[in-house]
Amino acid sequence: MGTPSTILVVVTTLVLTPRFTDDSQLLWRAAGRIGWKVERLQTWRIPDHLRDLEDPVLYAEALFGPTLAEQLGLQIENPPEDWLPSLPERYRKRSVTLSTLAQARLGTEAAFIKPPNDKSFPARVYQPSELPEGYDEGMSVLISEIVSWETEFRCFVLDRVLQTFSIYARLGELQSEHGYEHSESEEQGLRQFVSDFLTDSSVPLPKATVIDVGWIAGKGWAVVEQNAAWGAGIYACDPEQCLKVIRHASWRVGKKCLVRPAVASEQKQLEALQWRASLNNPGDREALLAHPDAIELPLEQIRNGGVFVAEIAGATMGFAAILPREDGDFELDALFVEPSAWRQGIGRALVEHCAVEAMAMGAESLHVLGNPHAESFYNACGFNTLGRKETRFGTGLVMKRVLR
Repeated sequence: MGTPSTILVVVTTLVLTPRFTDDSQLLWRAAGRIGWKVERLQTWRIPDHLRDLEDPVLYAEALFGPTLAEQLGLQIENPPEDWLPSLPERYRKRSVTLSTLAQARLGTEAAFIKPPNDKSFPARVYQPSELPEGYDEGMSVLISEIVSWETEFRCFVLDRVLQTFSIYARLGELQSEHGYEHSESEEQGLRQFVSDFLTDSSVPLPKATVIDVGWIAGKGWAVVEQNAAWGAGIYACDPEQCLKVIRHASWRVGKKCLVRPAVASEQKQLEALQWRASLNNPGDREALLAHPDAIELPLEQIRNGGVFVAEIAGATMGFAAILPREDGDFELDALFVEPSAWRQGIGRALVEHCAVEAMAMGAESLHVLGNPHAESFYNACGFNTLGRKETRFGTGLVMKRVLR
C-alpha cells in the first residue's frame, strides 16, 4: 500500500477593520459560508501574527486601506484619477474634468466637485467660494457638470463580467429604508447598459472593480464613477459574489509567481487581459484602437502548448506566448501583464519561462519584435537590439536573446 499523498490547502483570510459596519458583518458571514477565515482587527494596526497570513484579503475604509495594505504586504487596486474624465462622452453623458483644488476655487459657476478616489472632503455641489479649507491646494479633484441622477446602482465586476448589483440611491436619497427595491424595467435597462459598457474594449478596466451607474434625467444611462472593490460598500449586493471580486482587488507583494501552460477555456480571459495591458500603455493605446483586430489569441496556439500564464495566489496576472520559426528558433509572440501588477517581476518571470521552453525544444535563440518603449526591459532580460522594422502599429525593435 502506497504512502498517502499530502495536499497543501491554502487558507484565505478576510481581514476586516475595527468598525462593525453592516457591510463588514454581511461579508463576515458570507466568508464563513464559503470556507474563509475572518480576522477582525482590534486596532488600526496589523498585529504581528497576521502579517504572515497565507492568503489575506483586505476589506477596509478608503482612508485606512492603503496603510493596512502596506502592513499586510499587499498591493491594492485603485482607479486612475483621470479614468472618469477619459471615458467616451456616450458613457459619461456630462462634462467631467480632472483639476486641482486651487484651480477649482478659480471657477465662476457651481459644479459637483469631489476627490477622485477618497472621501477626504464631501462630494457635493459647491460654489467656488464654498470649497473646504485646510486641504492641500494641489490635491486632485473632479469637477463635473451638475446633473440630476434619478437612480444610482452599484455593480461589482470581475473580468468585465457583472457579478452582482444593487440600487443605492433614488433622486439622491439612499434606499436602505426602502429595501433597495428596483423595478424589472430598471434592471433590464441597467443590464443592457452595463453589458455594452463592459464589452467595449476601448474602456480600460482592472480585473476586479466596482462601477456605479445610473439614469440621468433627460439624458439616460451613464457611468457615475469607478470605485476600488476593496473598500466599496455593498448595499444589497450578494455578499458572496462581492467577495469573488474583492478577492482579486489586492494581492501579496512579492508573493511567488507561478508560470504554467494556459488552457483553452482561458482564451477570452487572456484576450481581455491583453486589452487592459495595451490600453494602459500610452505607446500602444492609439494604435490598438485603430486596429482592434490585433487582439486575438488563437485557440490553436493554446492547445499546442505555446501560451503560458503567470499566477499569483491563484489570480492570473499575465501571459506570454511563443511561436516556432522556420530557422528552428522561437519568437516571443506575446507578453502582457495586468497594469496593476507592473514592475513586480512578472514580465521577467514569463520571459524566463519562455526561454526555458524554447531551449527545451531545441532553439538556439529567442526572438522578439519589441516596442521601443520596452527596449530597456528586454535588454534587462538578455535581448540585444539588432535593428528596426516597420509594422502596421509603428516601428518595432528586432531583438534576439541567445539561449546556448
